[in-house]
Amino acid sequence: MRLFRRFISISFIITALPLVMKGQEDLLEKAGSYQRVYRFAEAADLYRDVLGTVTDTVLKSRIEQRILVCENGGNFMHYASRPIVSARKNVPANDFYLWFPELDGGWVSIPNALVSNRGNKYMSATFFPEDLQRIVYSVPDETGQWDIYEVRRISDTLWSEPLPAGPELNTHGNEILPVISADGQKLWFASDGLPGLGGYDLFVSRWNESEKKWDAPENLGFPYSSTSDDVLYMESADSKWSVLASTRDAAEGTVNIYALEFSANPIKTQLSDVSEIQKTARLEPSVAETPKKKEVSVAGASTRTGEYAAAVAEMKRLRREYQNILEDLEKNRLLYEGSEDVAQQNAAAQQIQRLETESLKAKMNLDQSTARVREAEMDFLKKGIMPPVIDEDMPKEDAEEENLHPVYAFTRHSLIDAPQITTLVPEPEFDFGFRILPKSEFAKPQTIPDEGISYQIQLMVLSSEAGPEKFKGISPIFGNVLASGKIQYCAGLFRTFSEASAALPKVKSKGFSSAFIVAFDSGKATSVKNARLKENKAVKDASFNVLISGYTEGLPQTAKTVISSTCTKDIAKSASNGRVVFIIGPFNSKGEAETLISALEAVGTEGVSLETIAQ
Repeated sequence: MRLFRRFISISFIITALPLVMKGQEDLLEKAGSYQRVYRFAEAADLYRDVLGTVTDTVLKSRIEQRILVCENGGNFMHYASRPIVSARKNVPANDFYLWFPELDGGWVSIPNALVSNRGNKYMSATFFPEDLQRIVYSVPDETGQWDIYEVRRISDTLWSEPLPAGPELNTHGNEILPVISADGQKLWFASDGLPGLGGYDLFVSRWNESEKKWDAPENLGFPYSSTSDDVLYMESADSKWSVLASTRDAAEGTVNIYALEFSANPIKTQLSDVSEIQKTARLEPSVAETPKKKEVSVAGASTRTGEYAAAVAEMKRLRREYQNILEDLEKNRLLYEGSEDVAQQNAAAQQIQRLETESLKAKMNLDQSTARVREAEMDFLKKGIMPPVIDEDMPKEDAEEENLHPVYAFTRHSLIDAPQITTLVPEPEFDFGFRILPKSEFAKPQTIPDEGISYQIQLMVLSSEAGPEKFKGISPIFGNVLASGKIQYCAGLFRTFSEASAALPKVKSKGFSSAFIVAFDSGKATSVKNARLKENKAVKDASFNVLISGYTEGLPQTAKTVISSTCTKDIAKSASNGRVVFIIGPFNSKGEAETLISALEAVGTEGVSLETIAQ
């Protein structure tokens, strides 16, 4: 499996699908080319044109997924960042991670103590933190898909058993190159299975201390994630840099590494102009990689000068962000005033309202940053030191030479030696699922669950113990000692009566013609009648609907695709007093309903809620 693939190459859809005809192939090729260059709306329209002409269900599913990605792409452009790019370096893909800033730790070659070598030339290292208290890493399963796992230190050389990082992080796709932040609170990784712009996108998950787990991951957004493969992200330990690796604009077999000036709370604005989107996606350095440097003589204040220069750089960055928002605000005002299209005016009005709020926030941040710079200047003057000149007072010729932006210096680091790690080997969990084997297996442990309703199939009652050969491959076998001292032998462990009923004919076919179903409530024997009544009541008391409101003209295609791929429930529409609500359900399990809600919210569906059905 080639993890760093060229995204949306048309062969992704066509190669395994010979049913695509020539006309469809041309349209798919064109749609793919539009998608690569961020023309999402046009690409989605072409995909829909093809979708209406195909009958093959596999191809339809693939095209629907492409439409979903395009719609995601359009949504991402509503909340785009404009990071300041300090430097860019093109390096070979086989060791690109060695060019990243050093955190407390280093990269260990695969195979190492945790990951076997599956022959993938790109996934050739794992990051080990220096303190070695917790390690996250990506490992392929038996199908070749990569998932994130975690181990924790128990003693000097003994570690916990490897456990998945969580179902919200690991998907049907690949999750690769996880790195924990220096403070241990953030986990960055790349995934091609979570919602994004296509290919691999960059994500962050935050540690939830109260629940002792990683929270649901968030896409870092555009332009950190792009239509190319964006595969590794980390922030430097000193919080000065955000560094990411991407195949965007990189030759085959190479990766571009981008060093961005770190911003804890970047201003996000809407990007609608395709050329502006493409320019932002290129992440072009805003300063030369080897700039002229002007010597500033500030005797006895080298440390303060560096802090002052950093404060000025932050002020300049915030000023640019504020100016960008004002420019976007003016564009939308002109659009609102000059358009006669009501829908276009409404969209512009919404953007004006949002940008006005963003401008107030940006102005406040800029004012606070400017105050810090002025305070630093006064501190210099109080000590009799002349502060460096900042740009608004600087002559133009000097301003062109002076560069207060810090410039990232790329350094290639070395692999570190893998430490000795021995992980606990977990006891394999016994499979309590009913089955017929060559030789019967006795359940481990021989106990009935002490919570809820359960069923078994009674085979016989004997005065003495019987061996596995007595039960003709039926598994698992439970031996329950009765008050009389005799042993009641039962097969299987079923949570519903229907499951037990389905297994009963298989048991009788093995020669146990007098076998019958028995029931337990919280581990104690009860009648089948009472168990079924309690089972049915529990199902009725746990019915749920998923509601979606706010879409008067119909559900978005993204929501429909998520619903059809997540569950088999019908979609009902209810309208009352002008309010339209779409109802999906009922679900017997709250967990099933919440899974759908999470999937819908992940693709930007609004107005999603959970309804408990009254009984």
